[in-house]
Amino acid sequence: MKDILKIEDITVDFMLAKGVLRASNKVSLNVREGEIIGLVGESGSGKTTLTSTLLNIVSRPGEISDGKIWYNGKNVLELNTNDLNAYRWQEVAMIFQAAQNSMNPIMTIKEHFLETVAAHKKDYKEEEVVAKASKLLEQVRLNPERVLGSYPHQLSGGMKQRTIIALSLILDPKVLILDEPTTALDVITQAYIFEILKEIHDELNVTMIMSTHDVAVIGSMADRIAVMYAGEIVELGTVYDIFDNPKHPYTKGLITATPSLTDDITKRKAIRGNPPNLIKRPEGCQFAPRCEFKTAECEKEAIQLRKAGDDHVVRCCRFERLGEN
Repeated sequence: MKDILKIEDITVDFMLAKGVLRASNKVSLNVREGEIIGLVGESGSGKTTLTSTLLNIVSRPGEISDGKIWYNGKNVLELNTNDLNAYRWQEVAMIFQAAQNSMNPIMTIKEHFLETVAAHKKDYKEEEVVAKASKLLEQVRLNPERVLGSYPHQLSGGMKQRTIIALSLILDPKVLILDEPTTALDVITQAYIFEILKEIHDELNVTMIMSTHDVAVIGSMADRIAVMYAGEIVELGTVYDIFDNPKHPYTKGLITATPSLTDDITKRKAIRGNPPNLIKRPEGCQFAPRCEFKTAECEKEAIQLRKAGDDHVVRCCRFERLGEN
């Protein structure tokens, strides 16, 4: 598959009173057309920061201080206002964390669809927009006759989240970014929404970038997984590489910490320690202070991504010796 998005050395800094907080540290990632790629990691690992850069919407006091994002041969970070607005939602759409809370409480769902289209197209027919919105709502298993005339407060959390998914597809984007798409929803509703997203992907072949802290959930959806820690990608591979043959100690720790209904709960254990202070980053490997396998070499200098397989890279200088652990 060809690349639809290519991220090169993206660096995002937040200028704070105590110093510069580097939330994304020279991150590079290729996103292939038609795939589902997952971003996983603890809170604060840089997932949301990275997805925000794809639309060039990093919140102040943050700024993209280095790097490029390529889409159709153009650097997104250099687009003028008109081209950037066309790129957003029409080419790449995003479902934000707890997106249902961003809906306008005094607008009906129908008005949300119409306003979104009006913001990007000068010539449109209301009846055509409503017809397309109805089809999309049916696709996410909602009754358009009921939902289109409703206000957000008249819908449950799961219904609002499905409405947002439908709204994100109204302009036929090529890429859909989902930042923790099921936050604050119960596990049954989460499973229901992920099932719908999988169906949408299979039917429309839309490329999806999905961030979550839930390793188990992403394993059922993704083709490839990028594991993030301290604003860096520490491991990237197919879903089978990550779950069947993880190479980075942090990846292994995430999987080991995930509870399961099918094995002994006493075998589950948390990763010791806490993520680093991103204003005063550790020398060398960012995970070294928490890693039980670290050596003096790990703390000397930054570790680069190394090839661990055909489509598998890892940011660890000892991964070959840790393979049997």
